[in-house]
This record gives sequence, structure tokens and C-alpha cells, in this order.
Amino acid sequence: MKKLTMAAIACGILAAAAASSMVLAADNTAEIALVMTAEGTVDDRGFFEGTYNGIKKFCEETGHTYGYYNPTENSMDAVYEVMDLAVQNGAQVICVAGTDFREFAVEVFSSYPEVTFICNELHGVTDFPENTVDYIYKAQEATFLAGVAAVYEGYKNLGVMCGMQIPPNLNGGYGFMQGINWAAGELGVEGIDLKYWYTNSFVPSADIQSYAASWYESGTELIGAFCGGAAPSIYAAAEAADGKAMGCDVDQSGLSETIVTSFLKNCNVMTYGGLVAWENGTLEGGSITNVGLKEGAVGLEMENARFTTFTQEILDDVTERYLNGEFEIIDYTVGESPNDMYDYFEEKNMTFTYYE
Repeated sequence: MKKLTMAAIACGILAAAAASSMVLAADNTAEIALVMTAEGTVDDRGFFEGTYNGIKKFCEETGHTYGYYNPTENSMDAVYEVMDLAVQNGAQVICVAGTDFREFAVEVFSSYPEVTFICNELHGVTDFPENTVDYIYKAQEATFLAGVAAVYEGYKNLGVMCGMQIPPNLNGGYGFMQGINWAAGELGVEGIDLKYWYTNSFVPSADIQSYAASWYESGTELIGAFCGGAAPSIYAAAEAADGKAMGCDVDQSGLSETIVTSFLKNCNVMTYGGLVAWENGTLEGGSITNVGLKEGAVGLEMENARFTTFTQEILDDVTERYLNGEFEIIDYTVGESPNDMYDYFEEKNMTFTYYE
């Protein structure tokens, strides 16, 4: 498949304009565009929201026009159609986020050599064309800090519910495990138990809420809701059981009083930085960059956190010790099963159960 012909573009623009969600400048242009999935929104409390906020900040500072688009469906034809629409509306940079674009990435991006593509967390693509950069977030570093905070706060009966068994979610769950195990050893805390489950969905559902409710009913005090858009199901269960939760990707404190903190993937920071580099002519095309605490790309939300014991000073100390090489935080390559992560620990400072 190749970029559409001009005749097809003309028809495609009309069709896409009628069927797709898009917000453009008053003059119907968007020099910097976010292309989402068919169901994506710019207030998803996740990758799209973070990416869009980075675009907004850059454009408000520089005067570039910006907007967003949704394809009519998550197919290559629909993605081509909306990409053509974005280019016709003046897109010089197109931003995408999430693993849904992996199967389209190389072919689609190569079809628009005049456009720069800034990607967040495509994961698994290794041969990007020269007009593309991808930022891979070390979620394990942020969720490690979340696990540390949970132990400092005195929680002993813990759970984590990740989304699907893909690298970003594996990293998120594994980091949480490592943080809990490390902090328990540091503080000499005994009796910590961790439950682990994949929701296999990023969509709220009664089944997920019921599963979370069963954990709270059995004594789980806090669940790391690291499952994107499905997290509100866990928050609802926490509210009903007077339990606690931790959010993911962006600050989710406003969604529920039960949220103690959120681990952050700062797509806004990396998108903004990528756009600044593009503007300055210093963006390194064809690159895949792993980013984490060192780059300010991940972290733990503190401004709206509901901690009683864990402080900014503790967070800074643990972060500094990690960045100085005092201990390691490993990624999903340790194994496909959370049991592999647990087996990796030389000192097991908690009990662990993986629910498949």
C-alpha cells in the first residue's frame, strides 16, 4: 500500500472529515497534529492526553497551529486516510502514541518523508525511517517508586492489576514488585503479600470491578491500577470497600479520593522536547530512545498525593541512590511471567501470588 493518490485524497478528506473527530485552528490548519486510534481521546488520562498536552505547550509558545484526528477505524486504510487529511491540512509533524500503531508504523511513516513523526511508546518496532523518533518509557522506574511508597505508607496486603501482557505493562508490574521487595528489605518490614493480575483490557468493565472487589474483600488494602482506561473499575471497587489505589500514566487523583498517588509517564515532557528539537533542527531521526527518571520522562505524582508517611525527601533520596547506581531496576526481559520476576529476587521480602 502507498500513500493515496490526489483523487483518492479528495474523496478521503470528505469522508474522513465527516466521520473522524478533529479539532483544527480557525484557518483549518494543524501544523502539529496528534493522530489517535479510532476510540482515542485527548482526555484519556493516558498517552494521548499527555502527548496532546506536550503539543499544546509547544504550540502556545511558538505560535504553530495544532489539532488532533481519529481514524474511522483501526485499520491501515483508515490510518492512511486520516494521515492524508492531516498532511493536506498542513501537518509538518504528526505525533502518535501507544502500541496500536506498531503494525502500521514503518510503512505509513515511510510514505510521508516530508513529515516528521514523533512517537511515544510504540514498542517492538526496530527499523524506523529517518523521519521518525520513538520514546520508550522506563515505566519500571516509576512503578518501583510507587512500590516503595506503598511500603513506607505501611500497606502490607497489596495488589497490582496491569493491562495486557505487553512490554509497557510488564515493566509497570515488575517495577512495582521490585519497589515493594526492595523497600521491605530496607525497612525490615515482614508480612507483605502481593497479588498480581492482568486485566487483558484497557476498558472499564463490571468483571474487572468485581475482581478488584474480591481482592479488597479478602483483605487487600491497596491495588496498583496500572491498566490505563480500565483503572476506574478498580477505583469504583476501592470506593465501595474503603480501599486504596494507585493510578497510572498521568495524575489521576481527581478521579477518586481512594487514589494515593499515580506513577507518571510524562509523554508531555518528551513530546514537547521532541518538538523543540524539531524546531531547532536537532531531532535525531530514525532513533529509538529509552527514557526514564534521568530524563524526567517518568516519576511519581507528589503534588496531589495522599501520603501520610512517604515524603518528597524520601522520594528524592531513593531516586538519587538509584541514579548513583546503588541498586538496579530491571525490565520485562527478565521473563514473560511475573513468577520469573519473583524468582529473580535473591532475597524475597514478600509473598507473591500471580493470578493467570
